[in-house]
Amino acid sequence: MKKLIFTLSSIILSNILLHSANPQKIVESKIKEVTVYRQQAKIGNEASLTLNAGTTEVVFNNITTQINPNSLQVAVKGDITLLAARYETNYLKKKETNSKINLYQDSLELLSEKINWNNEMIQMYTAEESILEANKKLTNEKINITAAEVKAYADMYRARLFELREKKFIISKQQKNLNEQLGNLQAQLNEWNAKNNQPSGQIILTVSTNTTINGAIKCTYIVNNAGWTPIYDLRSDGWGKPIDLVYKANIYQNTGYSWEDVAMTICTGNPTLNNNRPILNPLYVNFVTYRIQEAVSTGSKGMYKSYNAAPSTVNMATYDKESDDEKLSFEEAKSLENTATTNLLNEEYKLSQTQTIESDGKYHLVNMNTYSLPATYEYHTVPKLDAVAYLLAKVTDYGKYNLIPGIANIFLEGSYIGQSNINPFTMGDTMLISLGRDEGINVKRIKLLEFCKTKWIDTKKTETFAYDIIIKNNKSTTIEIDVLDQIPISKNDDIKVEIEEMSGANYTQEIGKLNWKLSIAPNTSKKIRLTYTIKYPKDQTIQETNF
Repeated sequence: MKKLIFTLSSIILSNILLHSANPQKIVESKIKEVTVYRQQAKIGNEASLTLNAGTTEVVFNNITTQINPNSLQVAVKGDITLLAARYETNYLKKKETNSKINLYQDSLELLSEKINWNNEMIQMYTAEESILEANKKLTNEKINITAAEVKAYADMYRARLFELREKKFIISKQQKNLNEQLGNLQAQLNEWNAKNNQPSGQIILTVSTNTTINGAIKCTYIVNNAGWTPIYDLRSDGWGKPIDLVYKANIYQNTGYSWEDVAMTICTGNPTLNNNRPILNPLYVNFVTYRIQEAVSTGSKGMYKSYNAAPSTVNMATYDKESDDEKLSFEEAKSLENTATTNLLNEEYKLSQTQTIESDGKYHLVNMNTYSLPATYEYHTVPKLDAVAYLLAKVTDYGKYNLIPGIANIFLEGSYIGQSNINPFTMGDTMLISLGRDEGINVKRIKLLEFCKTKWIDTKKTETFAYDIIIKNNKSTTIEIDVLDQIPISKNDDIKVEIEEMSGANYTQEIGKLNWKLSIAPNTSKKIRLTYTIKYPKDQTIQETNF
C-alpha cells in the first residue's frame, strides 16, 4: 500500500512539474486597499518579493473565490515584465483558519471541562447520599441507642442530606446554563467552520526579470458579496438655520476574508449595472393575421438543434508597469479629513483612517463627509391625506453634493425626531427634506354636508362637494404654511368637473392640484373653503381613482 501511495504521489508531482516548467514562488500578500462600490468592491493585494533572473511563476494565495477574474489588473514596482496572469480555484487548499474559530474552540474546551467537573461533583454527592442511606439503621441486638443519640443522629442526617441535595440542585442549574452556552458556541463554531472549509483562490502570475531584483507586485480585482448603502444624519438647530448633513456608509462584506487595517475608499458607482447603451431598432406596423391552430399528429416530432455558447475569451490581466515613483509608491493618503473626488461618472470618498471590516455580512458604519446645507423652512400639509403639518427644509443647488437616495435620521434642536427619506433624484431644482410633524399646528378638513347636494336636471346628474380646511397656529411665532388639496380630473367628455369656490388657491388644471400659501399669526387660525361640482349622465355611475 505504501508503494502505491508513493507512486500516485509521484504521478501527481510529475504532472505539476510538467504543467509548470518555470520555478514557482509563493508570496505572502496582504490586502492593503479596498474601494467599496454600491454593489461589489475592488480589492488591492500587495506583496514584496525577490526575483531571480529569468521567468518565474508568482503565486498569490488566499484569494477570495468571490473574485471576478475579468477584472484582474496587475501593477509592478521594479524592472519586472508580466508575461501572463490567471486566477484559479484551489480545492486542495482550504481558507486559513479564522482567529474567531480558535477563540470559540478554546471557549468550548473550558466549558466542557467545567461540565465534566460538575458531573464528578454530582457523582461524589450521590455516593455520599448512598452511604447515609445505607447507615440509617441505628440499633442491633448487641447495641442499644438512647433517645438523645437517635435525635442527634437524625439531626445530623437531615442537615447533611439537605446540604447534599442543595449542592446537587445548584450544580444541576449550572449544568443547564453551561449546556445552553455549549450548544450556542458549538452552533457558532459550526457556522464558522462551514465558512472556513471552503476552497481558496490563487492568482498565478508569470513574470520575468533580467537580473535578480527586489520588487513589489500589486493585484487589484473586483469581488462580489460586498457593497454599501447610504444613511444620513440631518441636524437642524431651528428655523432659519442651515442643515448639517452627515453622510455615512453602511458597509458589508462576506467575501471569506476580513479586511484588516486597509486604506478604504467609498465609491458611489455600481459595476453591476448594465453599461450597454440602449439601441432603438425600427418599429413596424402591419395588419394582424389570424390563423386557426391545427391538430398535430403525435407521430411527428419537432427537430431542434441546440448550440452551446462558445466559451468567452478572458483577458486575465491588465498590466501596468512602473512608469514613475508616484504611480507605484503605494503610499497612503496623509489627509486628516476624508477626501471627496468627483470622477467622470461617480463620486469617491477616500477615508483618512484605515478600516477593519470583518467578513460576516454585517453592516459597519463609517462617516464619509459632512456638509452644511443652506436651507429655507416652511410648513406643509395635505389635509386630505393626513391632517398634520410637517416642517420642510428646502435645499437648492443640491446637485453639487452628489447625494444618493437613502434613509435619514432627523435631529431637530438636539432631539431625535425619527427617520425620513432623501431622494435627490428628482427633476425639480429644490430638494424637499421632511423634518417631521409639528404638533403645535392643528389641521382639520371638514366635509360640509349641508352644501353637499345631488340634483337631476333632464338627463344630467350634478353632485356638489364642499370642504372647509381650518388651520390653527398654536405657536408663539408667525408661520408660513403650504396647503395642498385636489379635485378630480375628468377622463371622459361626458363628465364635467367645475370649481365653485377655492378661496384664492393656485390651481394647476392639468393635475387638479390646488395650492394655498398662508401666513398665520400666533394663536390664530385661518379657514379656506373648497367647493366643486361633477356633472354627468344620470344613468351612469362614477368613481374616483388614482389611475
